[in-house]
Amino acid sequence: MYKPSRSLRQSQEKQYTNNKPSPQTRAVSFATTMEDPLRQISREFDRDIYKQKLKIQEVELLEAKEQQNQIYIELNEQKLKNKQQQQVIDNLEFKLHIEKKDSLIYQQQVQRLEEQYNYLQDNYNTQKQQIIVLQESIEQIQKKNNLEKEMRNEKELLQEKEIKFQQNEIKRYQEEIIKQREHMLLNNQQQNTNEFIQILENKFELVQKEFIFYKKEKEQEIEKIKQFIDSYQNQIECLNQENQNLQDKQLIISTKEEHQQQITSLKIELESQIQITKQLNQQIVILQQQLNQTNIICQNLKEEKQNAIKEKQAIETYYLDQLQKQDVQLSQMIKSSIQNEQKAQIQKLQIIIEQKDLMIRELSMQKDCNCNKQIKNEQKLIIRDLEKKNATLVMEVERLNKILKQKLTELENQTSRSCEENHKKYLEEIDIWKNKFLSINKQYHISQEQLMVVKTELDGLKKTKQKENIDPIQINKVV
Repeated sequence: MYKPSRSLRQSQEKQYTNNKPSPQTRAVSFATTMEDPLRQISREFDRDIYKQKLKIQEVELLEAKEQQNQIYIELNEQKLKNKQQQQVIDNLEFKLHIEKKDSLIYQQQVQRLEEQYNYLQDNYNTQKQQIIVLQESIEQIQKKNNLEKEMRNEKELLQEKEIKFQQNEIKRYQEEIIKQREHMLLNNQQQNTNEFIQILENKFELVQKEFIFYKKEKEQEIEKIKQFIDSYQNQIECLNQENQNLQDKQLIISTKEEHQQQITSLKIELESQIQITKQLNQQIVILQQQLNQTNIICQNLKEEKQNAIKEKQAIETYYLDQLQKQDVQLSQMIKSSIQNEQKAQIQKLQIIIEQKDLMIRELSMQKDCNCNKQIKNEQKLIIRDLEKKNATLVMEVERLNKILKQKLTELENQTSRSCEENHKKYLEEIDIWKNKFLSINKQYHISQEQLMVVKTELDGLKKTKQKENIDPIQINKVV
């Protein structure tokens, strides 16, 4: 039971003694005195309930502040991560820009190399045609040399036979003269011997005239042969002229020996020319082998290039298909994950908002119930705090949406990274094929240099051959 305090009792007794009310006033006063403690009790009870609610709200506010602090920490971490990711993205974009420039430069270099390759191939084809023409000219020269050699051999054999026949006739005439002289000495017939000697001398003169006429005919034939041979070599003319001069000055035996020496020298020269032609043929065979090797290398290069292009196209199609599939899968995963996360976060936020709305409603009810200014001020502060919390929650919702967008950008960056990795792989493969092309190009240049060296050697051999052809002519002129 409630007991009034002493002050109330004393005040009541004083009023009772001073005024001495009627019984009606007593009943009213008793009712009023009984209502005041009930109101106080109800007020104290309401205050206790309000304090408990405030404690609960303070606990909730502390939890909300802790959540806010955690959210701020997470947001700061995410901001740092976003800054790092943006830096990484900027670096990747810069790298991509540089790689694009490098790829354009590389494409230009590849085009230039292809143009150089085509130009070199054209030069190679022209050189090949020139070598074929040289081979044909060398074969023609060899055929002409062989024909000249056969003609010379035949003419030398005819000359030797004629010389032997003339020598035999001269010996026979000399023997006849010696026999006639002996016969004339034995018979001692001077007149007859003189006449016979004159006859023999006449015969000998006739024989000499015939020999001279025959000699002239042979000289004419030799001159014709010289004219035929001068078109190819000038050495034989000099030798024939020397033979004519020697035949006029010296005896037939000495001319024969000189002819034999000249014939042997010509044979030696012909043998040397034959050796030179053989060497040229060997060099031509070597050149043909080198040309065949270079042709094989060029064909292999073309085949490797075509295979590389086909492999590159196949790899590009394969990787593009995979990238498209990955993009579709990632987009589906991103959409599903984003939708789920958004739904979960929206549900959480809806629950939080409903809780806060209930708190606001309770506070508004308390506001309506409690009429004191202090309570109103406290409720206003609480309402302001709750409004701030709602604003912070709205901000948090927006930040979470930003975080989701950032996660989407991260996923897109991951896809871009995968694309960049594939791009790097393509660039590495391109570098490998580029190195192969450069090595093959070096081999091609080396083979071309070898061809130039062989060509210079051929030119040197031709020049030496011309000098050898010119030197004996000069020597014969000096003689």
